[in-house]
Amino acid sequence: MVELLKQLSNREIATLIWIGLFLIWMLAMPKIRQSLGGVVKAFCQPVILRVVAIAALYIMGTIWLLHWRGIWTTDFIYSILTWAITFALVAMFEAHKLASDKRHMGKIIRDVINVTAVLIFIIELHSFSLVVELVALPVLTFITLMHEMAKMKEEHAAVEKLLGAILAIVGLSYLALSLWQTWTGYEDINGLDTLRAFIIPILLSLLFLPFLFGLGVYMTYERIFASLSLWIDKNLLKYSKRQAAIRCRTNLDYLERWQRVMQRERPETKEVIRKLFKDVEAVLKREKSPPEVDPKDGWSPWSAKDFMQVFDLETRDYHQGYEGRWFAETNLKPIGTGFPRNNIAYYIEGEASCAKQLKLKLNVNAPDGDGEARALFAQAALYLLLKASNSAPTKQIERKIEALGDFELARAPHTISLKKDDWSRGTRPEYDLVFKIEMKTSDSCQV
Repeated sequence: MVELLKQLSNREIATLIWIGLFLIWMLAMPKIRQSLGGVVKAFCQPVILRVVAIAALYIMGTIWLLHWRGIWTTDFIYSILTWAITFALVAMFEAHKLASDKRHMGKIIRDVINVTAVLIFIIELHSFSLVVELVALPVLTFITLMHEMAKMKEEHAAVEKLLGAILAIVGLSYLALSLWQTWTGYEDINGLDTLRAFIIPILLSLLFLPFLFGLGVYMTYERIFASLSLWIDKNLLKYSKRQAAIRCRTNLDYLERWQRVMQRERPETKEVIRKLFKDVEAVLKREKSPPEVDPKDGWSPWSAKDFMQVFDLETRDYHQGYEGRWFAETNLKPIGTGFPRNNIAYYIEGEASCAKQLKLKLNVNAPDGDGEARALFAQAALYLLLKASNSAPTKQIERKIEALGDFELARAPHTISLKKDDWSRGTRPEYDLVFKIEMKTSDSCQV
């Protein structure tokens, strides 16, 4: 050990001293120490440790595969450790997004090729001595784990912010140092080893994606059946799990919809559970081949849900609510900056095969700065009317909408209205603006 320490440069000695001082400083702060204790306790739960252990075994299997094919050698151990910290650990905490959102899969693949591999490649070109790496890598691994765990609870926000800043500083420092050493010593770089250093992180990441997908599916199943277990009979719960695994498999959209129907209906027999699966299948089938809707009856819900995409207002799936009414809604989209923020949302209501009402709602929580929100709301209302009627609004209606005053007009076959709701009843200045387009008749849809 003494001989190893003698071989350290002044820069590396300074790095070790800074790591030690940082750990002492962080642990000396009571609030940080308390929050870190909670984060460590949360991470040490058996279910999380099991997942990490399985991930480690999976990674070892992929390394053996690359070694068997002659791609990876023991010279690239540091690449594996760096990749595990910068990609694998972080991606595991977002596995649920990978399984439920196909767009997230594409994002990860782009990041692997465009960002992760390049950063690891640059950092791998030059590194510190063995002693420094043996100290720095466990510390960075610990910080990364604690940062991801801290994201899960609001009370650990201070720890998340601090650790995120530390990781950013360390990452930029590593990158800057490696770029500098590469620039000054480029003639010493081995071409084949350089190519391997670039390819290995990409291959590891792509081979890790099936594990992440499987982990995301497992997490979704566990979350859903933990919720159902609060009220359903144990025997029915076991039966439901088997049926879900057989019918839904990795189709998490199907699974999520089935859970929602289960929560609404609260079945008490196997026959009803099977029926609910068939009901969801019927809805999915109807979405794939939507029936045409006569304009006199309403709108196709599967077309109407996309009317406001240009405003980033895309609804979730069209489904039946507790009172038998079918609906779809968007998340609240924040407008402007500061706190509280104004927000806007888009809603669809109707019957199983057609929508009867389209609604935009502006929630004004910051009246002193509502100019941007009101302008956006007027623009969105005009656009919704254009999409709903397939024709431009008249000048009269356009002026009424832009004025944002209360009105109601009949324009066959619709009724158009705008209303201000002072929900605080005068005690506070906040208010809502609601723009509706409704079918004038309440007849059932003729499909």
